Amino acid sequence: MKQEQVNNIGDLLDKCSVTSQSHVKSHWRDVEVRCLGKDWDTETARLYVEGDKPVIYTYPVVDTFTPEYQAFVILREFGDYLLTKAPDEMEVEWRQKLILPTNEQIDAFQQRLNQGFSSYQEVVNSLKSPLDRMVGLHMANAMMYNGQAFAGATTVKVREWGPTREFATLTRYYSITPLTSAYCPRDIHKDFGTAFASCVVYDLKTVLHSDVKKALRGLIDRIVAAAR
Repeated sequence: MKQEQVNNIGDLLDKCSVTSQSHVKSHWRDVEVRCLGKDWDTETARLYVEGDKPVIYTYPVVDTFTPEYQAFVILREFGDYLLTKAPDEMEVEWRQKLILPTNEQIDAFQQRLNQGFSSYQEVVNSLKSPLDRMVGLHMANAMMYNGQAFAGATTVKVREWGPTREFATLTRYYSITPLTSAYCPRDIHKDFGTAFASCVVYDLKTVLHSDVKKALRGLIDRIVAAAR
């Protein structure tokens, strides 16, 4: 692979809002891309960290790929390297797919408690997107688990009531693993490097729901921001 091709991949990082931060560019400059002379059918590229020096080895088959796919396989390895630079808890957040709810989601649940529904299930089912319904389900479960009958739920201010306050004030994460496993290709769901490269090169176009794509992009952004 020629240096010009490597430089073009660096340009993709500059153009993506998730990876345009200065520390990402610094990490990219630290990476050496080395081409190997021997090919295996199952190999495209692989990251090794030799001492403090990250090296991405590419195999000859990579030269037959389109420029986009060349960028994808190399940035997949670079994404794995960024995850090693982030604090250990970020690997946990990735594995569990942890994100925060939004104020709009909390408001939607709170408002529906006063809109004539007859059960928590009806409230949750009325919410618009899979993410909204998952947030609603967390809220409803907290209320039911703590003995709040639906008949009296209209008086509960979820941002103030103890069992829901932490989640409703956006200080407790929740897992979107069921949604990423349902709406994302398996490799994007499981592997951070693959998700990272897909974000930079393909804008996560294979994620089948726009809200799940937005949430996953936000999670990738948070991990990349922590990889200093």
